[in-house]
Amino acid sequence: MRVLSIDFDIIMAPCINLYNDMAGEGQNSQINWEKILYERKLENFLCYDSKILTDLFQLLKQQDCKFEFIESHADIVPFITEKCDLTNIDFHHDIYYQKESTEKFADNKWTCANWVSYLEYKGLLNSYYWIKSGKSQGFFGEFKTPFEKDNSDKIPYLGSFDKVIICFSPNWVPYKFRHLYDLIKVVFSEKC
Repeated sequence: MRVLSIDFDIIMAPCINLYNDMAGEGQNSQINWEKILYERKLENFLCYDSKILTDLFQLLKQQDCKFEFIESHADIVPFITEKCDLTNIDFHHDIYYQKESTEKFADNKWTCANWVSYLEYKGLLNSYYWIKSGKSQGFFGEFKTPFEKDNSDKIPYLGSFDKVIICFSPNWVPYKFRHLYDLIKVVFSEKC
């Protein structure tokens, strides 16, 4: 099975590093954005990459499979029910940012920052291919599943998938760009 996962935060590549350190998981995203905008004075600097957005539309138009729409990348785990080759278009690798203990995973606890490691722990990954921005932080850790990355700042032709899962990521995408995600959701909702 081939699964395509898209985190909408990839469109924020031009400016995400201005606030990435403050966009924490588990917090109320609206309150968090108020804090970011107040402390960093970023309102005039928030922009998205229209080329990446266009590339995503082109890629999605080529797919003839079931689409799922989720808010947080942590919500993806229930949709991966069999071993798969996972392609993740995402500003973040989501493998882990602090080394996770398998004891935590044994209790079925995962987050938007470590869901890829959780899927590996559960034996649900044949391979993991991360398409990232050239501005993304690299992964420097231990990962048993065959792992490739592409940071060309262009979404390559990826072929067909059996399932597409698109995540909004409200902690990393400002609400003023929610309409772009909603547009994708409306255009491709007939594939749900």
